[in-house]
Amino acid sequence: MNSWGQVKRRKAPYLWTWEPYGAGVLLAVFLVVGAIQVGRAMANLCVGAGWWWPKGLRVVSSVPTVMTGDATAGIDLAQGASGPLVTAWVGVFLLITSCLVIYLVAICLRHWGPARLKGMASLTEVRQHFGVAALDEQKSYIRPDLYPRKWRG
Repeated sequence: MNSWGQVKRRKAPYLWTWEPYGAGVLLAVFLVVGAIQVGRAMANLCVGAGWWWPKGLRVVSSVPTVMTGDATAGIDLAQGASGPLVTAWVGVFLLITSCLVIYLVAICLRHWGPARLKGMASLTEVRQHFGVAALDEQKSYIRPDLYPRKWRG
């Protein structure tokens, strides 16, 4: 007879150490750099300069100067958007990216995080096992907060 600890060790021979955190940091850096470059490209597009994207490592090396409002950093463009417009568009895309990341992290934590519900059947599994009629009869016992019992007096 195996204990749960032995089964878990057999399935996962070693613990994850820094790998998930490193992947998270790399993904965050990738998303921030992408949001900054998309914001700069949108600012240039708004003033009619076209959609420009830096080539190679200029994507990363131009980020500090783009953050100061320079719309032509790292690209071959003579005249770009103004500094406040670049800053505004970069801020918009950083805000959108932040909201998206927070939403995705919340979904991942709900499904795979430490506070997830373990051992709970889905609604489809319950309907297959018990049937809709049986669930309807027992709804006041299953969810008394939603379906209070009707007292006959």
